[in-house]
Amino acid sequence: MKTLLYLGVFTTLMFSCKKDSDPVLDPDDNLIEIAKSNSVDGLYQIKILSGEALYVGYNTLKVELKKVGSGEVISNASVSLVPMMDMGTMMHSCPIESNLVETSENNKYTFRPTFVMPSTDMASWALNFTAVIGNESTLFKVPIEVKEPEEPKLVMFEDIDNSKKYFIALTEPASPSIGVNDIKVAVYTKKSMMEWPAVDGLSFTIEPWMPSMDHGSPNNVAPVSMGAGLYQGEVNFTMSGEWEIKLEAFENENKIGEAMYTISF
Repeated sequence: MKTLLYLGVFTTLMFSCKKDSDPVLDPDDNLIEIAKSNSVDGLYQIKILSGEALYVGYNTLKVELKKVGSGEVISNASVSLVPMMDMGTMMHSCPIESNLVETSENNKYTFRPTFVMPSTDMASWALNFTAVIGNESTLFKVPIEVKEPEEPKLVMFEDIDNSKKYFIALTEPASPSIGVNDIKVAVYTKKSMMEWPAVDGLSFTIEPWMPSMDHGSPNNVAPVSMGAGLYQGEVNFTMSGEWEIKLEAFENENKIGEAMYTISF
Protein backbone atom coordinates (compact mmCIF):
# COMPACT_ATOMS: atom_id res chain seq x y z
CA MET A 1 0.00 0.00 0.00
CA LYS A 2 1.33 3.39 -0.93
CA THR A 3 0.16 6.92 -0.33
CA LEU A 4 0.87 9.93 -2.53
CA LEU A 5 1.38 13.46 -1.33
CA TYR A 6 1.65 16.14 -3.99
CA LEU A 7 3.79 19.08 -3.19
CA GLY A 8 3.82 22.19 -5.28
CA VAL A 9 5.96 24.53 -7.22
CA PHE A 10 5.85 28.26 -7.63
CA THR A 11 5.33 29.20 -11.25
CA THR A 12 7.77 31.47 -13.07
CA LEU A 13 7.27 35.14 -12.32
CA MET A 14 6.37 37.35 -15.23
CA PHE A 15 6.97 41.09 -15.11
CA SER A 16 5.24 43.40 -17.59
CA CYS A 17 6.52 46.64 -16.10
CA LYS A 18 8.91 47.75 -13.39
CA LYS A 19 7.49 48.45 -9.93
CA ASP A 20 9.09 49.27 -6.61
CA SER A 21 8.18 45.76 -5.43
CA ASP A 22 9.82 44.05 -8.42
CA PRO A 23 12.83 41.86 -7.56
CA VAL A 24 16.32 43.18 -8.14
CA LEU A 25 17.99 41.72 -11.24
CA ASP A 26 21.66 40.85 -11.34
CA PRO A 27 23.05 42.76 -14.36
CA ASP A 28 25.48 39.99 -15.35
CA ASP A 29 23.18 36.98 -15.41
CA ASN A 30 19.70 38.55 -15.38
CA LEU A 31 19.01 36.74 -12.11
CA ILE A 32 16.62 37.72 -9.36
CA GLU A 33 18.18 38.78 -6.07
CA ILE A 34 16.44 36.47 -3.60
CA ALA A 35 18.07 37.62 -0.37
CA LYS A 36 21.34 38.81 1.12
CA SER A 37 22.95 38.55 4.52
CA ASN A 38 23.95 41.28 6.87
CA SER A 39 27.68 41.90 6.91
CA VAL A 40 29.54 39.51 9.18
CA ASP A 41 32.02 41.29 11.45
CA GLY A 42 31.88 44.13 8.95
CA LEU A 43 33.99 42.05 6.54
CA TYR A 44 31.86 39.91 4.24
CA GLN A 45 28.37 39.71 2.81
CA ILE A 46 26.66 36.97 0.86
CA LYS A 47 23.99 37.44 -1.83
CA ILE A 48 21.63 34.76 -3.16
CA LEU A 49 20.40 34.87 -6.76
CA SER A 50 18.12 32.67 -8.83
CA GLY A 51 16.27 32.68 -12.13
CA GLU A 52 12.92 32.84 -10.32
CA ALA A 53 11.42 32.99 -6.85
CA LEU A 54 12.20 29.94 -4.69
CA TYR A 55 9.58 27.19 -4.73
CA VAL A 56 8.80 23.75 -3.34
CA GLY A 57 10.91 21.51 -5.54
CA TYR A 58 14.35 21.55 -7.17
CA ASN A 59 15.95 25.02 -7.24
CA THR A 60 19.21 26.39 -8.64
CA LEU A 61 20.86 29.08 -6.50
CA LYS A 62 23.77 31.31 -7.45
CA VAL A 63 25.68 32.65 -4.46
CA GLU A 64 27.95 35.68 -4.54
CA LEU A 65 30.45 36.43 -1.75
CA LYS A 66 31.87 39.92 -1.43
CA LYS A 67 34.00 42.03 0.83
CA VAL A 68 32.06 44.81 2.53
CA GLY A 69 33.15 48.29 1.52
CA SER A 70 35.38 47.48 -1.45
CA GLY A 71 32.81 45.19 -3.08
CA GLU A 72 35.61 42.79 -4.05
CA VAL A 73 34.18 39.43 -5.14
CA ILE A 74 35.61 36.39 -3.36
CA SER A 75 35.89 33.63 -5.94
CA ASN A 76 38.34 31.21 -4.30
CA ALA A 77 36.52 30.29 -1.09
CA SER A 78 35.12 26.90 -0.09
CA VAL A 79 31.41 27.46 0.50
CA SER A 80 29.02 24.93 2.02
CA LEU A 81 25.25 25.14 2.49
CA VAL A 82 22.80 23.60 4.95
CA PRO A 83 19.17 24.63 4.33
CA MET A 84 17.10 24.57 7.52
CA MET A 85 13.40 24.87 8.24
CA ASP A 86 12.44 26.01 11.75
CA MET A 87 8.97 24.76 12.73
CA GLY A 88 9.14 25.97 16.30
CA THR A 89 9.11 22.60 18.04
CA MET A 90 11.37 20.90 15.51
CA MET A 91 13.85 21.65 12.72
CA HIS A 92 14.79 19.82 9.55
CA SER A 93 16.85 20.22 6.40
CA CYS A 94 16.05 19.07 2.85
CA PRO A 95 17.69 17.30 -0.11
CA ILE A 96 20.53 19.11 -1.83
CA GLU A 97 22.45 17.96 -4.90
CA SER A 98 25.78 19.10 -3.45
CA ASN A 99 26.28 21.02 -0.22
CA LEU A 100 29.91 22.02 -0.86
CA VAL A 101 31.34 24.14 -3.69
CA GLU A 102 35.09 24.76 -3.65
CA THR A 103 35.46 26.82 -6.82
CA SER A 104 33.23 29.50 -8.27
CA GLU A 105 31.95 29.80 -11.82
CA ASN A 106 31.60 33.35 -13.16
CA ASN A 107 32.38 34.48 -9.58
CA LYS A 108 29.31 32.67 -8.25
CA TYR A 109 28.88 29.42 -6.32
CA THR A 110 26.03 27.15 -7.47
CA PHE A 111 23.81 25.10 -5.15
CA ARG A 112 20.74 23.01 -5.99
CA PRO A 113 18.47 22.37 -2.97
CA THR A 114 15.08 20.68 -3.19
CA PHE A 115 12.72 22.38 -0.75
CA VAL A 116 10.11 19.92 0.53
CA MET A 117 7.55 22.35 1.96
CA PRO A 118 6.69 26.05 1.72
CA SER A 119 7.34 28.83 4.18
CA THR A 120 4.37 29.57 6.47
CA ASP A 121 3.58 31.79 9.44
CA MET A 122 4.60 28.89 11.68
CA ALA A 123 7.55 27.53 9.70
CA SER A 124 10.46 29.46 8.18
CA TRP A 125 13.39 28.56 5.94
CA ALA A 126 16.94 29.84 6.27
CA LEU A 127 20.07 29.09 4.26
CA ASN A 128 23.09 28.49 6.50
CA PHE A 129 26.37 29.05 4.66
CA THR A 130 29.92 28.42 5.83
CA ALA A 131 32.61 30.16 3.77
CA VAL A 132 36.25 29.21 4.33
CA ILE A 133 38.38 32.11 3.10
CA GLY A 134 42.06 31.44 3.54
CA ASN A 135 42.34 29.94 7.01
CA GLU A 136 39.23 31.66 8.38
CA SER A 137 35.69 30.33 8.50
CA THR A 138 32.71 32.71 8.29
CA LEU A 139 29.10 31.74 9.00
CA PHE A 140 26.07 33.29 7.31
CA LYS A 141 22.40 32.69 8.08
CA VAL A 142 20.08 34.05 5.40
CA PRO A 143 16.27 33.85 5.87
CA ILE A 144 14.40 33.05 2.65
CA GLU A 145 10.83 32.50 1.52
CA VAL A 146 9.77 29.34 -0.33
CA LYS A 147 6.48 29.51 -2.21
CA GLU A 148 3.67 26.97 -2.49
CA PRO A 149 3.00 25.71 -6.01
CA GLU A 150 0.12 26.06 -8.38
CA GLU A 151 1.25 23.00 -10.36
CA PRO A 152 3.33 20.36 -8.54
CA LYS A 153 6.92 19.66 -9.49
CA LEU A 154 7.72 17.66 -6.37
CA VAL A 155 5.98 14.41 -5.47
CA MET A 156 6.48 12.44 -2.27
CA PHE A 157 5.31 8.88 -1.80
CA GLU A 158 5.85 6.47 1.04
CA ASP A 159 6.21 2.75 0.66
CA ILE A 160 4.27 1.46 3.66
CA ASP A 161 6.03 -1.91 3.43
CA ASN A 162 9.40 -0.49 4.38
CA SER A 163 8.42 3.01 5.63
CA LYS A 164 10.73 4.62 3.11
CA LYS A 165 9.81 8.05 1.76
CA TYR A 166 10.80 9.04 -1.77
CA PHE A 167 10.92 12.59 -3.11
CA ILE A 168 10.88 12.95 -6.91
CA ALA A 169 11.52 16.48 -8.18
CA LEU A 170 10.92 17.43 -11.82
CA THR A 171 13.85 19.57 -13.03
CA GLU A 172 13.29 19.63 -16.82
CA PRO A 173 11.71 20.65 -19.13
CA ALA A 174 11.93 24.18 -17.77
CA SER A 175 10.91 25.73 -21.11
CA PRO A 176 8.74 23.09 -22.84
CA SER A 177 8.06 23.25 -26.57
CA ILE A 178 6.41 21.20 -29.30
CA GLY A 179 8.55 18.18 -30.16
CA VAL A 180 11.01 16.10 -28.16
CA ASN A 181 12.11 17.65 -24.84
CA ASP A 182 14.57 16.42 -22.23
CA ILE A 183 12.82 15.28 -19.07
CA LYS A 184 14.88 15.12 -15.90
CA VAL A 185 14.04 14.23 -12.31
CA ALA A 186 16.03 14.20 -9.07
CA VAL A 187 15.21 11.46 -6.56
CA TYR A 188 15.90 11.53 -2.83
CA THR A 189 14.82 9.74 0.30
CA LYS A 190 14.58 10.87 3.92
CA LYS A 191 16.93 9.08 6.30
CA SER A 192 16.64 11.56 9.16
CA MET A 193 15.75 15.21 9.76
CA MET A 194 19.22 16.16 8.49
CA GLU A 195 19.98 13.36 6.02
CA TRP A 196 18.26 13.29 2.63
CA PRO A 197 20.42 11.04 0.42
CA ALA A 198 20.10 10.73 -3.35
CA VAL A 199 18.60 7.50 -4.70
CA ASP A 200 20.20 5.69 -7.65
CA GLY A 201 19.28 2.40 -9.26
CA LEU A 202 15.57 3.02 -9.87
CA SER A 203 13.84 2.45 -13.20
CA PHE A 204 10.89 4.38 -14.62
CA THR A 205 8.10 4.18 -17.13
CA ILE A 206 6.77 7.36 -18.73
CA GLU A 207 3.30 8.17 -20.07
CA PRO A 208 2.45 11.69 -21.32
CA TRP A 209 -1.26 12.44 -21.77
CA MET A 210 -3.21 15.44 -23.07
CA PRO A 211 -6.57 15.39 -21.23
CA SER A 212 -8.29 17.99 -23.41
CA MET A 213 -7.58 16.01 -26.60
CA ASP A 214 -7.72 12.54 -25.02
CA HIS A 215 -4.43 11.31 -26.49
CA GLY A 216 -0.82 10.65 -25.63
CA SER A 217 2.30 10.86 -27.78
CA PRO A 218 4.88 8.52 -29.37
CA ASN A 219 8.66 8.36 -29.13
CA ASN A 220 9.08 8.96 -25.40
CA VAL A 221 12.11 7.68 -23.49
CA ALA A 222 11.77 6.81 -19.80
CA PRO A 223 14.30 8.52 -17.50
CA VAL A 224 17.40 6.44 -16.70
CA SER A 225 19.95 6.94 -13.92
CA MET A 226 22.73 9.46 -14.52
CA GLY A 227 24.15 9.10 -10.99
CA ALA A 228 23.80 11.35 -7.91
CA GLY A 229 20.04 10.71 -7.85
CA LEU A 230 19.52 12.28 -11.29
CA TYR A 231 17.53 10.58 -14.08
CA GLN A 232 17.12 11.75 -17.68
CA GLY A 233 14.85 10.75 -20.55
CA GLU A 234 12.75 12.32 -23.32
CA VAL A 235 9.14 13.44 -23.55
CA ASN A 236 7.43 14.25 -26.85
CA PHE A 237 4.79 16.99 -26.96
CA THR A 238 2.89 16.78 -30.26
CA MET A 239 1.05 20.07 -29.71
CA SER A 240 0.88 22.94 -27.23
CA GLY A 241 -1.54 22.93 -24.31
CA GLU A 242 -1.80 21.16 -20.97
CA TRP A 243 -0.05 17.82 -20.63
CA GLU A 244 0.05 15.33 -17.77
CA ILE A 245 3.23 13.29 -17.38
CA LYS A 246 2.94 10.09 -15.38
CA LEU A 247 6.12 8.45 -14.12
CA GLU A 248 6.01 5.06 -12.43
CA ALA A 249 9.04 4.22 -10.27
CA PHE A 250 10.42 0.71 -9.77
CA GLU A 251 13.07 -0.70 -7.47
CA ASN A 252 14.31 -4.23 -8.23
CA GLU A 253 11.38 -4.57 -10.66
CA ASN A 254 8.88 -3.81 -7.89
CA LYS A 255 6.71 -0.72 -8.28
CA ILE A 256 7.32 1.61 -5.37
CA GLY A 257 5.13 4.54 -6.41
CA GLU A 258 4.28 7.02 -9.11
CA ALA A 259 4.53 10.73 -9.78
CA MET A 260 2.21 12.89 -11.86
CA TYR A 261 3.20 16.32 -13.18
CA THR A 262 1.25 18.88 -15.20
CA ILE A 263 3.05 20.95 -17.83
CA SER A 264 1.33 23.73 -19.79
CA PHE A 265 2.76 25.80 -22.62
